[in-house]
Amino acid sequence: MDSVASTVYNDVLLLVEGEDDKHFVHHLLNKRQLDFSMKIESADGVYKLLNRLRTEAQPDSRKVLGIIVDADDDFNNRWKEIIDALSKYGVSTPETPTRSGTIIPSKNKLPKIGIWIMPDNESNGELEDFVFKMISKNDKVIPLAQKYISDITENHQKFAHKRTKAELFAWLANTKKPGRIGASIGADNFDIHSSNSNEFVKWLQQLLG
Repeated sequence: MDSVASTVYNDVLLLVEGEDDKHFVHHLLNKRQLDFSMKIESADGVYKLLNRLRTEAQPDSRKVLGIIVDADDDFNNRWKEIIDALSKYGVSTPETPTRSGTIIPSKNKLPKIGIWIMPDNESNGELEDFVFKMISKNDKVIPLAQKYISDITENHQKFAHKRTKAELFAWLANTKKPGRIGASIGADNFDIHSSNSNEFVKWLQQLLG
């Protein structure tokens, strides 16, 4: 069993949107040799995650609850969905998110709550936009991967508005162990000390105290 999951406390939960997010956190923390004793669960979709808050964001339910979701095409709407759900269950929520990751202190026996909206707590996008920024700025292949995607004629483009995701996986195809994002982090394909990953880890450290 890996170092992240070796000791699991039921009172510390990181609730993520999907399996890719779960594997991303799992492998990033492992590669950085960080052992946060917490349970990481995939909610299998953002709306199922929001529904889970009905039980997770309750007095005496958890000591710490972390939430990671994608902004997708409307960051402001995603933030509103989250704070509306939390407010419904008695959590005092801030009007605006914190750029470095939102943390809501525990009050009235409610859990301490952390919110991270991929990619950067202020922009539209998803996990892949975050991971794309973990590619070295000196990488020689990423321009070729971007050109490959650009050269696909519009009538053959099936990635619609998810261009960064398409460029990322075109780049991953040339790595030693192409595959899922989490496994690629484990295979040293990314800069695990990039500025955005440092910020993400700092948020987790502050959340878990």
